[in-house]
Parts: sequence; structure tokens; C-alpha cells
Amino acid sequence: MVNWTMTTQLPVQLAVAEIKDVRVGKNTTAYDRLAACARRYADLYQGTPGDIPGVQNARQFFRAIGIDPTKRRPSSEALLNRALKNKELYSVNVLVDIGNWCSLDFLLPTCIYDVNKKVECFI
Repeated sequence: MVNWTMTTQLPVQLAVAEIKDVRVGKNTTAYDRLAACARRYADLYQGTPGDIPGVQNARQFFRAIGIDPTKRRPSSEALLNRALKNKELYSVNVLVDIGNWCSLDFLLPTCIYDVNKKVECFI
């Protein structure tokens, strides 16, 4: 079951999806696609991530919600930095790999939380 919520209170739009009854199994497809995406960026771009189309969008989003992107990098930019330096991207589990793959592919930060575990969020 997926429940969607949209908010437009900020000068940006956020989408939240709650997906229930997920079972995390062993599957390397998401990590393989994440690694392939990282290789494409490394092959296409040299230089600083800020020059790559799309990176500024995440930085603008962070500024809009009061986070300085020079002090706390968007996850998409952190993954991109690793890709451009040909550093390994770590596989945690298939859900995290999917989140990282989407974050790197779209160059927008994504996050995945287990609603049954307490997390501390801050802005």
C-alpha cells in the first residue's frame, strides 16, 4: 500500500510516499544500476560538481529550507562527488541502494526511513 502526501508550504514541492509491507531481500540490481549511473557521470564530467546541470537545484532546495549546502551537502551531491572521484559507492541493502540510485540519477536528495524505528529529523 502506498500513501502519497504533497506539501506546497515551502517555495519547493516535496513528495512523501509511505510503502507498507516491504521485505528487503538480496538483490544486486539496484546497486548495479547505481554503479552504472556513477560510471556515466565519471565518464561525462570532469571538474567541480557545481558545474553539472541539476546540482544547483538541490543546493537551492537546501537553502530554501534553511540548510547551508556548503556545510551539509545534499546526498545527491555527496554521491556525485564519490562518482567523479571514482570512489566506491557502498551497498547497504536494496532499499538504500534504490534511494541512492534515484538520488544520483535525478541529482536530488532522497531519503528512506523505517517508520517503525525512531529517527531524529532536523531542518
